[in-house]
Amino acid sequence: MSIDKTLKIRLKDYHVEEIAPKVYKINEFNLSTMFVIVGEKSAMVIDCGTGVGDFKAVVERLTEGKPYSLYITHAHVDHVGGREQFEEMHMSEKDVPIIKDVTVSYRKSYIDVMRYLMGFKVIRKRDAVIKKVEKEPKLVFVKEGDVIDLGGKIIKVFEVPGHTLGSLAFLDETDRIIFTGDDINPNTLLFLKHSTTVEELYETLLKIKNIEGYDTIWASHLSAPVSKEVFENGIKCAEKISKRRNGFPMIAMTGYNKYVIIHLSHRRRKKKIK
Repeated sequence: MSIDKTLKIRLKDYHVEEIAPKVYKINEFNLSTMFVIVGEKSAMVIDCGTGVGDFKAVVERLTEGKPYSLYITHAHVDHVGGREQFEEMHMSEKDVPIIKDVTVSYRKSYIDVMRYLMGFKVIRKRDAVIKKVEKEPKLVFVKEGDVIDLGGKIIKVFEVPGHTLGSLAFLDETDRIIFTGDDINPNTLLFLKHSTTVEELYETLLKIKNIEGYDTIWASHLSAPVSKEVFENGIKCAEKISKRRNGFPMIAMTGYNKYVIIHLSHRRRKKKIK
């Protein structure tokens, strides 16, 4: 295990949970959630968090000396902030424009926001070690239909535009788990610069629903998998917005049975859902 001696936050400080055989969920101090899937030949890291400590040490302990690669669900600050510890980053080409905004100052601001939203149950800035990205990792673009063979575990890539244009989902067929990033979240943010329309999110949610090969949905930022009921509420919420909203230029919050989508009421496609 390699540990960066300049980092104060190390392996013992991350909460690691095995959610399936050799599949791990890592809580980054309530800032983000990352996953590691370990096969017989290699391993896959899903997202690298905000970057507040030695996440690489966590990864190398879990992967037990096997080679591993980093894959990104989408390029927001809490998913690519820790990229300075990796040489390569697999992601959608559509999310590349977002990366330039993920700076040290933005990562610190994100901590402030999350401490407020999470009732201060988040790491303090003075305890975090946030390094500037001196060298950007090499970007390797992946797309719908790509298959990752870890040896005994097969992962399929799906394009799921919504929270961002380039959002990806990863289906672990072996363990029957799909990892969806921030697309399926009881508090879905769709008002951001690189988000899609609600209509496109609706189509994505239907697409995910129809994917075969999974029993469990793991989204980011959650302590438990997304239940079938919550997922259906998300679909109904997106459908409700698409059929009934007005065109006033404002940020709107619309809910359905405690599933909330925050969106721009005037950002819509001309073609409505029938």
